[in-house]
Amino acid sequence: AWITDALHCDFGVLRTGRQCSSTDTQLNQAGIMSDITSRINTYTQAETEFFGSAGEFPVIPVVMPREMWAQQEWLEGVASYGPFQFDRWLLADH
Repeated sequence: AWITDALHCDFGVLRTGRQCSSTDTQLNQAGIMSDITSRINTYTQAETEFFGSAGEFPVIPVVMPREMWAQQEWLEGVASYGPFQFDRWLLADH
């Protein structure tokens, strides 16, 4: 249900500034469903409307856990600890 907490048009913490749509109605409905299968299906449908091939794509991952990684020398701003923080990465001039 993180998608509702993050992206809902009225109270999402990311404050996307987008207009409310049928996707937000789905998020509201999913939040009160007691049948877990229906709830999962409704959230999946809403996620597809946000991130699917025809979706709005309102956010990208900013933080992602990692276990192993390699780094190109032209990539700067990658911390050697903690999660990936893509918003801090820079392409170096070479």
